Amino acid sequence: MANDIILLDGVKYARYTPKSEADFRKLLVDNIEELFGNEAIYIDIERNLENELGKARRPDGFVFDLRDNSFYVVEFELSGHSTYGHIDPQINGFLQAVDNWNTRQKIAGILKKYMEEDVIRLKAVRDHIGETAELYQYFLEKVLTPMHDSGQPNTFIIIDDCCEELEIAMRHRTPKPKIIEVAIYAREGAEAVKALRFEPQYETPKLSTPPKAQEVKPTSLHTEKPTGEIEFPVPVFADYKGRHFDGKLFADGSIEFNGKKYKSPSGAGKAAKGGKETNGWAFWKISSSSETIDKLFYIIKGISKKYHTHSDTLDTIIVPAHEDGFQETFIGENCWYKIRLNKKRIPDLKYIAVYRKTPVSSITHFAEIDRIKEYENTGKFIVYFKGKAKEIEPVKRLEGGFAPQGPVFTTREKLFKAKSTDEVL
Repeated sequence: MANDIILLDGVKYARYTPKSEADFRKLLVDNIEELFGNEAIYIDIERNLENELGKARRPDGFVFDLRDNSFYVVEFELSGHSTYGHIDPQINGFLQAVDNWNTRQKIAGILKKYMEEDVIRLKAVRDHIGETAELYQYFLEKVLTPMHDSGQPNTFIIIDDCCEELEIAMRHRTPKPKIIEVAIYAREGAEAVKALRFEPQYETPKLSTPPKAQEVKPTSLHTEKPTGEIEFPVPVFADYKGRHFDGKLFADGSIEFNGKKYKSPSGAGKAAKGGKETNGWAFWKISSSSETIDKLFYIIKGISKKYHTHSDTLDTIIVPAHEDGFQETFIGENCWYKIRLNKKRIPDLKYIAVYRKTPVSSITHFAEIDRIKEYENTGKFIVYFKGKAKEIEPVKRLEGGFAPQGPVFTTREKLFKAKSTDEVL
């Protein structure tokens, strides 16, 4: 291990070796958002998987990156461990377990349950894979089966001190594991105080000297801000287990509530939830509109000065249909009903398409929505079309590809560009 030190305002921090892999893992899990960003979910289901796979074949955890739906196996390791005798066999053991269809099903069930245990975590996932996508099916078909088919998982190996032996040992793997060195330092005379040095696995803003503010003379006592612009700090709130929190969101992404300022929405959310990990962008809401603060993400990151209005707003709903229902209702009645919808989605929906189940196994028709009304006080909805549904170039389900089992959401543009159902979401 290197003997480098960190000198911070005259205080010395020296390299520190964790007492065990469990201590190292806990330190990293507590700071996982700083490593992977607040749009990545760390899935810590070690005990459940150990019961299912056995200790020798279960990974330490997974990272689910919501930015691109990528899924990584995570191994936490200490540099003192045998590279060949510990790391390599554990990855191989997990791959062998995933080879078994029944085991893949069980792991998919464990992942589904883990996501559903936390409403904020569940919302973050739903925002990316769709409100009605079936979680079990998603993890089985979109994560575990491709992992099995490829023969190799994408892997992060997080280690306290990288060495040449590890680099050499991992060269033969395809794809090559991403090795992340997280060096730990302890404060001199206060070992409980730790500092971590690592390379974040997401793009971080560069530190720079802020430009001098320019004086702006108002042209009127009643000048209005351009539509969509917002003034910081923004009043925000959150509700959790019967408790209400009011706070302020600042232009740098920090949030202040209960007299304390936190450097990120997720840090503030974690404090509000009593130390429980959370996606702060989905937890805090704008007081004036009750929208989650992810609406302001692009402003805070300096990409835009206005509310980010996605060109990819989910304006199209795709419904599955058996052939008789398709002919009688979708074509015959110019409507589709008994759809379970989140009311908040309704204003965005402009189009409807139909996926015809076997033997057609394709999205074949598309219609513009006229109106959406509640269906007979059932909590479900009926969608009326503006005229007849039009036949489109079939978007086919490839063998083993995605087949909607319930309503799914996409954009009109993405639907018409898709060559298969896998490209629709």
